[in-house]
Amino acid sequence: MKNRLASLALVPAVMLLAGCGISAGTVSNKAVEPAHTSTYSSCHKIGKVRSCHPVTTRVPERYCFDITAEDDHNHICLDDKDKWENISAGGYYDADATQ
Repeated sequence: MKNRLASLALVPAVMLLAGCGISAGTVSNKAVEPAHTSTYSSCHKIGKVRSCHPVTTRVPERYCFDITAEDDHNHICLDDKDKWENISAGGYYDADATQ
């Protein structure tokens, strides 16, 4: 039952994330975000003992741009350099049409 409640709690969060930002508009600010690593501490407490260890994640190079439509704005990053190179700054981008 506890797992089912946890799963139900995730549904609104996923729905909110799916609705974030716009997926079509005028392209601006094309840029390459270089590969890097990200590190954070993961901590666990068992009884009175707290144990922490670093977790490092490698983030690959990403190809990003901004799109604007009316008063809305979205930052989009792609893993596919070829798709990114075919997108022109000042041009129109529609995520639904490129899939």
